[in-house]
Formats: sequence, C-alpha cells, structure tokens
Amino acid sequence: MPTPGYSCLRRPKEKFSVTTIWNPIDPLTLSPPCLHVQQLDRHRPCRRSRQHRLRPGYTVVNLRADYAINDQLKVFGRIDNLANVHYQNPTGFLAPGLGVFGGIRFASYGVSR
Repeated sequence: MPTPGYSCLRRPKEKFSVTTIWNPIDPLTLSPPCLHVQQLDRHRPCRRSRQHRLRPGYTVVNLRADYAINDQLKVFGRIDNLANVHYQNPTGFLAPGLGVFGGIRFASYGVSR
C-alpha cells in the first residue's frame, strides 16, 4: 500500500482526456479524442537502481469519423496518434506511432446514427 504523499511508479501523476463530438451534417460524426499523461518511473539503464524520475509527459491526439450511408450501412475511420508522437509507456517500451484504420458496418437491424 502506498505511503500518503508518495507517488507510485507507473501510476500517472497527471492523466486527463478531452473528447468532442461534432456532427457537421446529419450522417457524419467527427470526434478528436486527446489524451495527456505524466507519471513517475524508474531510471531504466540499471534495473536495480532506486533512482526515480518524472518522465516527460506526452499528449496524443486521435481522430475518429463515422458516416451513415443508410439505416443498415455505416463507413468508419480512425487515425491514432495523428501527430506521430514518439513516447514510451512504460519507460523502455516505445508506443505505436501513426495508425490508420477503417471499415464498413452492415447490420440488418439498422445502424444507429
């Protein structure tokens, strides 16, 4: 159990996200979620080291879009890490860079807008 006033390793000291949903036209939904993290971690070159440090924080912005063609068909896309930010989570493990995904949803019962 952590001591009061002491930060745990790999537990975010600061972590927050912001998401906005925008419908510029009825079938189109755009959402740019943004995540910011800053946390305490151990100095990695020597695993036995007791030296702790606050790692540089990182902010990642993603973009999501959905377009409902009709009641049964929806096209969607997503871009993760839009700015291709290089960060490690935890220290020593590089997170994925820019990623682009997309697809089509088909449902016989109707696709919610």
